[in-house]
Amino acid sequence: MRSLPAIIVLCVAAAFAPALRAAVIDDLYRAEVAVDDRGRRALASAARDGLAQVVVKVSGSEDALTLGPVQAALADAQRYLQQYSYREADDGSLTADLQYDEAVLRGVLLEAG
Repeated sequence: MRSLPAIIVLCVAAAFAPALRAAVIDDLYRAEVAVDDRGRRALASAARDGLAQVVVKVSGSEDALTLGPVQAALADAQRYLQQYSYREADDGSLTADLQYDEAVLRGVLLEAG
């Protein structure tokens, strides 16, 4: 009968196990950034801001933005874009929808440590 408390603890833990799941983040390598226009400068700035958002999402820390390989990637952020599009809201505001290359960014983050 000494094992009865252990069995009860295991049963209670098993009952709560389904509730203990990791959060799923959709579109991990995607960002949306407000832009003023569809020009090259606006896209370059949005690509940099969006890449910073993605790095923080993937790494879980804003500190990753200070690492050398990440800084280099941010300096040439458009290179990491897989695709982009623009969306105009009813109020006339414009948003860049940016999708980054997952495999390449994983390499950058692995290099960054």
